[in-house]
Amino acid sequence: MADWEWDWPKAIHRPTVDRVLTLDFLAQRENVIVVAPHGLGKTMIAKNLVHEAILAGHSARFMTAADLILDLTRQETARALQHRLRSYLRPSLLAIDEVGYLAYDAHRERDYRYALSRIVGVKP
Repeated sequence: MADWEWDWPKAIHRPTVDRVLTLDFLAQRENVIVVAPHGLGKTMIAKNLVHEAILAGHSARFMTAADLILDLTRQETARALQHRLRSYLRPSLLAIDEVGYLAYDAHRERDYRYALSRIVGVKP
């Protein structure tokens, strides 16, 4: 975040971003959700968060919601789906970007909601 222009956008609250970048939420097993309008730097914050986590010795993964859905819908059996969901629980940090950008059909939306509930709600 060294090159981040903190004066733009003004909607980004630097103390909050700095607090999240301490990674304290990982020890508490808490979730962080970054919500802001398009173009305000959510992806950059998420990528920097993953970078900081890796530098601190944590496992971390960054992916888009589209990639998550595509991966899950390619699983042909319930067992394969469960195995894949467990793989998303392995990293200390899983950053899912562009969550609100996709239009889903009913089947994919159900799968996506199920996946998110498992990833967020299941403690290894």
